[in-house]
Amino acid sequence: MKAASALALTLGACLSTCTVFACQSAEDGGGEVEGGGKGPAAEPLYGSYELSTFFDLTDAAILPDIANDTLSALSGLKESPSRTIIDLLKASNAPVVSNVLGIIPQQLLGPFEGFIDDYLFSRLFEGVPATETVASLIDDIASLVTHFEVITVLDMPEPDEFGNSVATHQLTGLGFTLLGNRFVVDSPEFLSELTGASEVSCNIAHLYESSPLIETGRVDIGDHGFGLPIGHYVLAAVDKVLQEQLGVEDLRGALGLIVDCRGLAQAVAGRCIGPLCIGHETEIFQLCDAGLGIIVAQVEERVLALDFQAIHLAGGDAKMWDAAVDGDPLDGLIDRIDQGQWIAGIDVGSGEKSVSASFVGRRIGDSQAPPVN
Repeated sequence: MKAASALALTLGACLSTCTVFACQSAEDGGGEVEGGGKGPAAEPLYGSYELSTFFDLTDAAILPDIANDTLSALSGLKESPSRTIIDLLKASNAPVVSNVLGIIPQQLLGPFEGFIDDYLFSRLFEGVPATETVASLIDDIASLVTHFEVITVLDMPEPDEFGNSVATHQLTGLGFTLLGNRFVVDSPEFLSELTGASEVSCNIAHLYESSPLIETGRVDIGDHGFGLPIGHYVLAAVDKVLQEQLGVEDLRGALGLIVDCRGLAQAVAGRCIGPLCIGHETEIFQLCDAGLGIIVAQVEERVLALDFQAIHLAGGDAKMWDAAVDGDPLDGLIDRIDQGQWIAGIDVGSGEKSVSASFVGRRIGDSQAPPVN
């Protein structure tokens, strides 16, 4: 099933309304409170909210072995750099391999790969062994795939007298946190149009607490889902992380800095056994450069293949309340969603599996949809 087909998930029936204390609609101007009398007029709970849903797939057994499958080319560069580069270039029928191996003295073909490995195993990048830097890069990318924040907009129009509304839920981006820094990748316009759900049943109601200054409510959200081509977002996040950390544009630029093909070519070309020397610095540079290019191409191809054909949100509930802004006193307006939990599942093509997912949200404006009749 393709990601686009997941967008046609049949939305479940509206969740039943919950029993609440002195629940009132947005229009009735006040409700009976304990001890008699009228409570303050409730501010509307409906509107447009930005939600952040947090997923942790570390133990969900949903994705393949990221390090040894999706990122196997990078793992090979860490463990057996020369063999990985040469094998990948041979598999792609790149002429640079035969060019280099054809001009190196026959007696040095055996040691040639060892000379490449010697260079990379001893090379330091910013004071850290290059192979350890590659290992950290593998861990970072794997972390982005398994820990992420789905950023969406839930637009709930004015409900009927029972608090029932029909919302839209639209993907707007993904957030990733690495080394304490949060990176947000916005959805391209063409993806935003394809990754969302309409006619999402929901129910919202006020809950009165003892203080008349704080409006408290709750929201129940019904069954819906959408596809998520997570690989596209992960690659964009990798680029953002590398721009921040290393000042390079992308993964190819990062490997170029870490490996330093010119330094490798110079070092290997100068290696000799007796009177015979490797030589051919230019050709060795071309081999290294092409090898890094094909490693990146394989990694990108396999990361892009990571596709959540459906994120299924069978139901969700959360609390809604006032939130202080910049230390100002509470204003009596309900503008925050917190302590949200989804009943969630993810399908990557082999059947849906349950996952843990929590969410929070904030009001970003009024609903753009007409009231529910």
